[in-house]
Amino acid sequence: DDSLWWSGNPGAGLAHMDPKTGNIDLFGDTGKRKGGLSPFFDSKGNVWWTSGRGHIGRWDRKTNKTKTWNTPGAPGMSYGIVIDRQDKVWYTEFYSCSVVSFDPKTETFKVYPSPSRPCTARRPGIDSKGNLWYGVYDKGRLAKMDPTTGITTEYQIPVRFATPYDTWVDGDDNVWTSCDNFLAKYDPRTGTFAYYPTPQQTDEPKITITRDGAIWY
Repeated sequence: DDSLWWSGNPGAGLAHMDPKTGNIDLFGDTGKRKGGLSPFFDSKGNVWWTSGRGHIGRWDRKTNKTKTWNTPGAPGMSYGIVIDRQDKVWYTEFYSCSVVSFDPKTETFKVYPSPSRPCTARRPGIDSKGNLWYGVYDKGRLAKMDPTTGITTEYQIPVRFATPYDTWVDGDDNVWTSCDNFLAKYDPRTGTFAYYPTPQQTDEPKITITRDGAIWY
């Protein structure tokens, strides 16, 4: 409906604005100082978010109500999130360096730790086969987790001090990740990386890929 959703407002998991009226609504209590992260839609139009306070939340479109679930393990800090074609929720745990699945039907979690632990993980992406990809931020590695087997395979980005932050998969199943001062593309078919330095010294915490394949950051 062309309305806007975002996270980051202190004390709220989600914010919503109707561009026709300019009205802004806040959903999900996260405490006074903390705000939500990474809103993502499921197939029913419900909006999910993560939180640095160790939970995930959902705004239900039919009821206009929110519900939260505490994430397993400590110290938590759920970070990036994606929803697969079966509406299963996947997110990364920053401090525990894991990918976690959440099944809304059974309300159960399953944790898939990175082989590089201790480490930190940022924002995941998902390919056409359902594999989860994410950056092992402080180790400079790109990780692929097969949800069928639970096996995680990691690929070292051969650039010194690489910091893979956000991870997206394009229409050809190439895996893109944002690092300080460059974008990296990994081709799973050839096992090779390509690099695209930015024209200025910068930081690229978030990227997105359009339907036509353009990369925005």
